[in-house]
Amino acid sequence: MRAMRYILIPPHRSLAKFDRFVGTEHFEDAASHGEAAGFEAFMVFDHPLPTDPWLHGGGHHSFDPFVALSFVAKATTTMRLMTGVLIGGYRNAYITGKALASLDRLSGGRVTAGMAAGYLKQEFDVLGVGDRFAERGAILDESIDAMRDMWRGESLDREGGNFPAVGHTSLPTPAQDPLPIWIGGNAKRAARRAVELGDGWMPGWMPPAIASAFGTDSLHTLELMAERVTWAQGRRTELGKSPLTIASSPYEDFRTDWEAGCRALKGNLAAYEDAGIGWIMIDPPSRTLDDLRSHVDQFADIVINR
Repeated sequence: MRAMRYILIPPHRSLAKFDRFVGTEHFEDAASHGEAAGFEAFMVFDHPLPTDPWLHGGGHHSFDPFVALSFVAKATTTMRLMTGVLIGGYRNAYITGKALASLDRLSGGRVTAGMAAGYLKQEFDVLGVGDRFAERGAILDESIDAMRDMWRGESLDREGGNFPAVGHTSLPTPAQDPLPIWIGGNAKRAARRAVELGDGWMPGWMPPAIASAFGTDSLHTLELMAERVTWAQGRRTELGKSPLTIASSPYEDFRTDWEAGCRALKGNLAAYEDAGIGWIMIDPPSRTLDDLRSHVDQFADIVINR
């Protein structure tokens, strides 16, 4: 079995005070340091204009994912460039597809497109796509299909639906064929979408009360996660598809004591592997770039280089 792989998430809650976070350095320095320490992917989020109540309730800002990952691509050599996650309904599928294809071609084939249906209705509204919210799952499904059509680099012949296109061609194509799409979300529908349309699935631990408020599944134990992964992989086999790549957030407490969280995760890695998880998403609670380097180095010493 391949060794566990790790995704570095920059401290998104520090973006509100970005100048304090980077000091005299640069955002992409976080990625290059993570790559040197053994992290194999760098993930950014997608919130163009979140609401103030959501931000005050624990939400966060984000850079434009395509701009941020372009800087990361230039500062790294092998690190995967990941979105976690693009909301399908926020943009026209062809705008998203063009951005992903461009980033993938210019980075030498390093993009993994994390995508999801989304849940913040007010953000749909302010972006002028509030009418899509009720059908956001179907919009995401159609977006994925439309992007894959345009990535063939041939004249499109799509009639009807939300993304009709007849006699249009998009080049260059992505460097990867296929460009991997991982579906985010804990709900059974997200897992089903990953099975049917995706190349990977990105669920994560969530307290039951918060999951209930969001109308999703908490998957608050590794045992529950393992059951859902087993179901998903079984369905892939039934459909004659290759196994999904599974990425999960960790179940250990890193916020209270970073070192203790690292040591706990190290001791539990076999359980993650037994659950079918191949990637773990790590979100350090760093307030400055120097803090991030310290967190990354400690994680690498304890977990990656075990």
